[in-house]
Amino acid sequence: MKAGALPFVTNLILRSEEFQLSPWVRTTINVVPNYAPGPTGTEVAELLTASGSNARLEQPVTATATTHTYSVMVRKENFPTARIAILNQTTGTNVVADLTVNLETGAFSSIVGTPSIQYGSYGWLRVGITNAGVITAGNTLLCRVYVGTTTGHDLVAVGAMLESGAVMNRYVASGALQGTEPVTVNYNHGVACGSDFVYGDNGLTIANFVNGLPVTNNGRLCTALTAPNRFQNGIPLNIPSGYVCAQVAAPVTYLNGLPIAASEALAIEAA
Repeated sequence: MKAGALPFVTNLILRSEEFQLSPWVRTTINVVPNYAPGPTGTEVAELLTASGSNARLEQPVTATATTHTYSVMVRKENFPTARIAILNQTTGTNVVADLTVNLETGAFSSIVGTPSIQYGSYGWLRVGITNAGVITAGNTLLCRVYVGTTTGHDLVAVGAMLESGAVMNRYVASGALQGTEPVTVNYNHGVACGSDFVYGDNGLTIANFVNGLPVTNNGRLCTALTAPNRFQNGIPLNIPSGYVCAQVAAPVTYLNGLPIAASEALAIEAA
């Protein structure tokens, strides 16, 4: 790769946010499109409701490598678990990756492969699984989303993605064609950092999260809060109570998602 070139990530799944359309195949499942906002506000999630047993969505995809990671953004509606899986249709519909997740706790069960998870606001999870079973480039893979176990079980979902490799990269949307974007790294004052649906200087989503609520921050604060931490000028500081976040580009401090005056911030400092 020549100097300055960026690696790309490709979503091999088509219609990643339109489960009601082909090439998605629906089995004993009803789809309500445009049901709810997705985790970053740029997606429109769909309600999936089982109309019988073994309810599922699936899409056949041609493998491009021996290792693939499949991910979907999911949120609880009423039923508390979700399941995703990859089956290799070429080798006899063998399960090569399988994952069940508790939508209330994020706990995994029935794992085949290596799981991944990212936490978003408003109950959203992005769950992924990397195959343990054998895949050969050119095999036909069935990427599935299961909805409960019987009639009436439901799930809110959006953003299905299948990519080559063992890493769950930032979600790339697709339509009638596969989606492709440069692999982005999230930066905080020039230091690469992780992200839960939140992207930094060269990402597209310019929000950080305080108590699970997005707070616009000029794209420079890129870590979701999952513990009683605050961020001051891009540096995490542990404190015994409260979640405080400061913008990098301006001296504004946020408490519980709302901007507060400097005098109040100082009072919090002293508390």
